[in-house]
Amino acid sequence: MKLICSLLIVSQIIFNAAFSQTFELNAQRDTINFLDKHLHKQGPWEERAGNYIYARGRYVDSKKDGIWVVYHNNNSVKHLETWNLGVKDGIFLTLDMRGYITSEENYLQGELHGPVRVYGVAGRIQLEQHYAHGKFHGLSVRYYDNTKVQEEAEYQNGKRHGISRWYTEAGQVAAEFQYDTGNLQGEQLSNYPDGTVMKKETYDQAILHGTYAEFHANGVMKIQGQYTQGKQSGLWIEFDENGKEIGKTNHKKGKSKH
Repeated sequence: MKLICSLLIVSQIIFNAAFSQTFELNAQRDTINFLDKHLHKQGPWEERAGNYIYARGRYVDSKKDGIWVVYHNNNSVKHLETWNLGVKDGIFLTLDMRGYITSEENYLQGELHGPVRVYGVAGRIQLEQHYAHGKFHGLSVRYYDNTKVQEEAEYQNGKRHGISRWYTEAGQVAAEFQYDTGNLQGEQLSNYPDGTVMKKETYDQAILHGTYAEFHANGVMKIQGQYTQGKQSGLWIEFDENGKEIGKTNHKKGKSKH
């Protein structure tokens, strides 16, 4: 429901912008596509391919300024763009020929800043990311076609930071990793499709370091061991599905000794 309301609001914005632009062009028909003495484009402008007008907007010294509207060949709105003297500054929308929004971008002085969204069939959201001055910053969420969350992650200054989770289409957590400025840090979990833990790993600045464990699908421990600076160390034990010990290996500096 929220998505439908948002689409209606944005559609109204597009209509108002297009109407305002058309009104201005009709009111100043004799000044359309004006070149000054320096051959700079000035004022209202229509971009044409023969008799087909595929874009309308304004130029200031040959720089796009204000709202520009780009059209499909059926005259429906294809892009709504916001410019400030040749620099992207504000909302940029892309629509399909049926009028559904397929993408939304927000810019500040030429850099992505704020939410970026990608929409699929009938306006269903597929991806939502947040930017700050051109870099990923904040929550990023990717969706399945059924609109359930596929992946969610936190970013800081363009790098994963905090918890990232991946989900099955049924909504179970498939994996949960922790990051510190782009590096795996702490305990990482990988799960079976039903959500049962399959593997636990421990990282220190993207290097395996600490406890390691694998589990059978029934939840019973399968492998238990330790890593030191990326290498297996100490005693590693393997178990069958009933929890019975079936093997032991000692590791020293990554080398095994049975």
